[in-house]
Amino acid sequence: MVYGEFFADGTPEEKIIFEPLAPEVPAGAWKGIRIYENATAELKGIEIRKAGELFFGEKAGLYVLGSLLLEDAVIENNYGKGVMLAATEETVIRRTVFRDHQTPSFAIALVVSDSEVLLEDVSFINNALGVYASEESSVSVSGSIAFENNTANTSPEDLLD
Repeated sequence: MVYGEFFADGTPEEKIIFEPLAPEVPAGAWKGIRIYENATAELKGIEIRKAGELFFGEKAGLYVLGSLLLEDAVIENNYGKGVMLAATEETVIRRTVFRDHQTPSFAIALVVSDSEVLLEDVSFINNALGVYASEESSVSVSGSIAFENNTANTSPEDLLD
């Protein structure tokens, strides 16, 4: 849980990995990272895997109420949601891959709820749903956005048109 500032400064080649100690456990084996209101996170060169604890609260690998810079990251196989943005104003997601969010069957790689986010060179691969955004949200794109082998890419369907 982050109430102040959180910095992780890995590289694309040498990522900082957040995952359970036992690699054979399923998605949802730990709570994930929570960035609370008025907190700031700069997460560069990271991977978040198998988070979104099955039995507690909002299920997401990364749950954000503050500001976030997510860069050169892999968000993979988390229970429920890969990243949940809730009432955020300053979020940039750059050169990041969201993949394998399939559990449960309505899992979502990126949820944007009452938030503003800039996506730059982001890929969504093998997810039940790539991106969901509420009516009150703003999703901007710079560079490329790639969708590959998702059950559905966006909701609403015209989100990135």
